[in-house]
Amino acid sequence: MKLFRGKGKGPVNEARKQFSCQKSVTSAVAVTDEILSKVNGYALEPLKAEDIFVGKQLLAHNGIDRDRERFPEQILDDFAASLPGKSALYHHDRGSFLPLGLYFDTKTEEMSIDQFKQLTGDDPRLPEETATVKVLWTWYYVVKTADVESILKNINGGTYRHWSIGFNAASIVSIKNDPNGSILYWEYVAPAEALEGSLVWLGAQQGATSQKSAGNKSEEDDSNKETVTMKKLALLLGVILSKSFGEDTTEDQFADAVKSALGVKDARIGELETEVEGLKANAAVGEKYLKDQADEYARLKVLLGECEETDTAKSEKITFAKSMGINFLCTEVKQLAARAEKEFPDGQQLPGSESHQKGADENPLIPK
Repeated sequence: MKLFRGKGKGPVNEARKQFSCQKSVTSAVAVTDEILSKVNGYALEPLKAEDIFVGKQLLAHNGIDRDRERFPEQILDDFAASLPGKSALYHHDRGSFLPLGLYFDTKTEEMSIDQFKQLTGDDPRLPEETATVKVLWTWYYVVKTADVESILKNINGGTYRHWSIGFNAASIVSIKNDPNGSILYWEYVAPAEALEGSLVWLGAQQGATSQKSAGNKSEEDDSNKETVTMKKLALLLGVILSKSFGEDTTEDQFADAVKSALGVKDARIGELETEVEGLKANAAVGEKYLKDQADEYARLKVLLGECEETDTAKSEKITFAKSMGINFLCTEVKQLAARAEKEFPDGQQLPGSESHQKGADENPLIPK
């Protein structure tokens, strides 16, 4: 099959793709002399085998994930070259916690689809023209101290097994059967750099990945804006029509579902367009609500001393907050606000955002 790279969703400055590793591909590793030698290449004073915990992960592969996105083989090679010396984190909030450990070794490996299924219990969902699975293996070490003892017990016990990779990529492009065909999936473009790996709560890509949230660029092309708008409209219409629209729903299927639910005929397309314009206005309200909540999250982080009071630091917190999802973000804001009220009972806080002063917990999309 001949594939065409379509216009990209916009350059990707930073993204986080999360990987859910099964027990068979995430494990503790015996500390050999060779491993200890590599680890001591990073330590400031010599470490002994009994001083460290070493873990091994299948952190990424070249299959298509449930968001219809894919790491090509060159991206995996870039990750393997750039991850050693980077941190293994508790989670992606890089400003609030020190690292859990350090990556000291990586390699890529090619295997058959059957071998991958036996190893992970999942289908890698390779593109039709690709017959071999390429995976990224990583090794990290943790110095055994009292503060990480419970974390290491949970990793060994199998309850902490989901990991995520933070990375930079040059861009992301759409892959199609032909220039005028529908999008099959999206593919990241090299060069890329692995920035960190983090413990996460759950995964989404078959055999290796969980969720991901892409960082924002200041300049996005029109195709990316159109994609984001369509997702918002699908979300809003799904609520209104009590239907579920997946990531792989085509434009024709989407239009047919809307017409069927509303009982409209093709002759009434004009009326539908009017409805869509109204939904766009609601989407704008939702976007403002998300922005206000993210601003409040950053403000409270500064207030509690968990974020520097600089434009750059606050901007990073706002970007991170927007990646959480609105329900989770609202919960985080409530918890931070409760902590702030306890710490500053006399109301000695930073000036609140406009939305906070008016009641940031209220969702403007819910009719009063």
